[in-house]
Amino acid sequence: MKKLFTLFTFLLFSIAVHAQAWAVAGGFNGWNNALDGLYDDGTHGDVTAGDNIVTGQVTVATAGRYEWKAVLWGNWSTAYPADNSWIYTTVPNQVVTFTFNTNTYTDNWFPLTNIVNANDNPGPVVAAGTHQGWNNAGTEVMHDDGLDGDLAAGDGIYTWHAILAAPGNYGWKPVYSGTWDAWGSDNRKMYSADQNYTTTDPNQNVYFYLNNNTGRIAVSAQPALRLNLTVLIQGYLNLSNSKITPDTVSVELHNSVSPYALIDSKQVLLDSSGNGTLYFNHPNDVPYWLVVKFRNCVETWSWAAVTFTGSVLNYDFTWTQGAAYGNNLALAGDKWCLFSGDVNQDGFITGDDFAGVDNDASNFDYHAVNDVNGDGFVTGDDFMFIDNNAALFVERIVP
Repeated sequence: MKKLFTLFTFLLFSIAVHAQAWAVAGGFNGWNNALDGLYDDGTHGDVTAGDNIVTGQVTVATAGRYEWKAVLWGNWSTAYPADNSWIYTTVPNQVVTFTFNTNTYTDNWFPLTNIVNANDNPGPVVAAGTHQGWNNAGTEVMHDDGLDGDLAAGDGIYTWHAILAAPGNYGWKPVYSGTWDAWGSDNRKMYSADQNYTTTDPNQNVYFYLNNNTGRIAVSAQPALRLNLTVLIQGYLNLSNSKITPDTVSVELHNSVSPYALIDSKQVLLDSSGNGTLYFNHPNDVPYWLVVKFRNCVETWSWAAVTFTGSVLNYDFTWTQGAAYGNNLALAGDKWCLFSGDVNQDGFITGDDFAGVDNDASNFDYHAVNDVNGDGFVTGDDFMFIDNNAALFVERIVP
């Protein structure tokens, strides 16, 4: 009778200890759901007691790939994830820490609740998705070394930065390189769900994140800087309708602080009204000098370093002389334009700029740089702008 009482007491004690407790079960322990417990008391690898993140440590005898899940102690009816999670161990008797987070979050990271994770630290992690053809062994290896968009080396948050040319809807997930074992929007598990996102601008910056400490993923599609530019070319302007022959200008972004280092340069085809849209992949919370260049015009800077608001900047050089640094614009009709005539691009409009025009006109030859008025011919008509602007001592004006 005493033995029966002792056994009964032990069973009651065991039930009390494990009532509503969690365990980890997997191929490494014979899928025993009542062997390796998960704790929320600051022991067995648990960091913070009572935070609803249960933790356990298991010594995995043989290196390899294993499937597993978090399960209510002794009860297969309550287990996460349904499709099994996975780990990779690389050495015999590797100690793996497993976590199951039952908290619910409302941030931009996924999954939002019932999150499983392990600290097995598998090999290279690839940011696979529609942005790179779903290549699970691609070169998009995520970084935790402070490079390629990663903010802090060694913090367990892995990052991949991409620039996506075409706006659209995309999906992605981080995968253990060469496999489809992934961290998805619905958990670190087999057959995990993609995380979807949308880009709205050409050449948009996208940052992909895996927090290996928590098993959660995130994506940030940051709009490219969009410059809606209006600029007219003095020699090309038709005074009767304020239109120009469409042509391509270069636009540079420069650092706002001396010596105003070049940050980026793009080209854009202006329409007949002088409008063009450009995209730059740079931070939107700092000011930039805008510099416009054309093959036979004086280089022209914005009136000051300007800031993109909400990643967009509308900049019009044509409505006021003050739109350019040093008021360095020419009035043609009622529009302000880039000064035409700097054929040799030395920053000055002088007699030196006549040479190329004179040679083409004399030889009935054509080089676009010498076609100052944009009519498709190099003739005496092109001398006028050089002559007039040289008399005004027009030159490049920079901060």
